[in-house]
Order: sequence, then C-alpha cells, then structure tokens
Amino acid sequence: MSRIWTSQEVRDLMSSVNDLGVRNWQAIANRIGTRTAKQCRRRYLELGIANFVRQRIPPPPPPPPPPYVLFLEL
Repeated sequence: MSRIWTSQEVRDLMSSVNDLGVRNWQAIANRIGTRTAKQCRRRYLELGIANFVRQRIPPPPPPPPPPYVLFLEL
C-alpha cells in the first residue's frame, strides 16, 4: 500500500497535468519525483480532476426552440 499523497504532491500533479496533458504519465511522474506513473494516473482519477477539466469546457448552446404554429378558429 502506498503512502498518503501530500498536498504539495497533489499541487504538483495538477500543475503537471495542466502543462503536459493526461497522456504522458511517465513525464508527470518524473516531474513529481516521488510517485510512479501508475500512482499519478490513479490519483488523478481519484481526485475527479478529469471531471473538473471537462466541466471547464462550456457545453454547447441549447438548440433553438421549435417554431410555433398558431391555430386560429374561424
């Protein structure tokens, strides 16, 4: 079992992911210096950072409302 992540390691992880992206876990681990690539990826997923990054991307605008047809009684 691995030791608890320090707040500094988490900050380094977040900064590294921001700089390097989510595909280069070995480079992220090298930058942190105290964790393996597998540990970094696992912690990233545990923190829900992936969801946070997705939330920063604005959702597409809603579709326009359907046209209204008025029926008049004659």
